[in-house]
Amino acid sequence: MEIDFPDSRKISETILFLSDCWDVNSKYVHVDVTGFPIRFDNLLKHRINGTKIAVLEVRGSTSSKQNQISAIGLMSRSLVGIDHIVTLSGRLNTRERKMLSDLSLPHFRKIGIQDKYGSITWLGQKSRNTKMARRDRTKLIKEIILMTQDHECRVTELVYNCNLNYAKAMEILDELIKKNYIAILYEDGHRKFRATKDGREYLKRMQSTEY
Repeated sequence: MEIDFPDSRKISETILFLSDCWDVNSKYVHVDVTGFPIRFDNLLKHRINGTKIAVLEVRGSTSSKQNQISAIGLMSRSLVGIDHIVTLSGRLNTRERKMLSDLSLPHFRKIGIQDKYGSITWLGQKSRNTKMARRDRTKLIKEIILMTQDHECRVTELVYNCNLNYAKAMEILDELIKKNYIAILYEDGHRKFRATKDGREYLKRMQSTEY
């Protein structure tokens, strides 16, 4: 799991990339070998040797983090053109760390971009409006139930149409399944998702509060 990245400096679980050697893109979308878009929180590209490092933040509850790590492991098998995937999370338990280790995915508590004057910009440290974040999540839940109320959807369809990365989609689906708003169906070996009666009723309640 230990990887030496060129032109970077590791301090315990913090890694600093030098801004004069690395370009940083936010909300990067990568198309995998099947033609499906996979979204990352950041992409770092080395200006000289072209090394590409995709960064994914792992957030949420314990079960959510474990689902995200499993999803990252699945998506890493179909990537071409990305040299490394690293995860970013302030806190992980022993099981989550073992999962990352088994998948050979490096993890950092902090990832920073340091300029020539020593100033550091931290990835994943942008200020967030709690009310706005909650409203955005409610909107995503509504979109997922809307998409699945009339027909079964594969997770790739939900990811593409709801503008989510795979890990975030699985996190929300896991929550909706636990609440019995979404059911899992299997067809020709593929896992699909369909809104339940409870999910459709929940959607109606959400829509009624919008007016």
